[in-house]
Amino acid sequence: MTRIMMKRPSFKYIPKAHTHMHRQQYMHKHIASNILQTENGFEIQLALPGIDKSQVEIFIKEGILTIKSKERDGDRNERNYKLKQFDYSIFEKSFELNDEIDMEKIQANFNNGILTLNLVKKDKNELIRNIEIS
Repeated sequence: MTRIMMKRPSFKYIPKAHTHMHRQQYMHKHIASNILQTENGFEIQLALPGIDKSQVEIFIKEGILTIKSKERDGDRNERNYKLKQFDYSIFEKSFELNDEIDMEKIQANFNNGILTLNLVKKDKNELIRNIEIS
């Protein structure tokens, strides 16, 4: 039996493009994150101080897991800052997932300003697909 496999990481972080508009909008919006390998997959932790879980949107589209904030009315001009070096009200972070991750079993938990996502790897038997010859 011959197998053709292209091995790639289970997921990878996708940084945003560095356009002028992007730098202005997301300046000082780096969201600290930890990625841990667990017994059956991965755990992604994001530090979101001052953010309520109702402000966070998580979705998967075309194999890309995206975590972003929902912008609230008045966020941009709420106060007259002279210096503003942190603001977590607007953010977006994306990860590319591969076929090893079971997208139906991803779970999210939000506790004390830390968003935790549990990504479970598929059972190895689920990764093998036999093709019948007609």
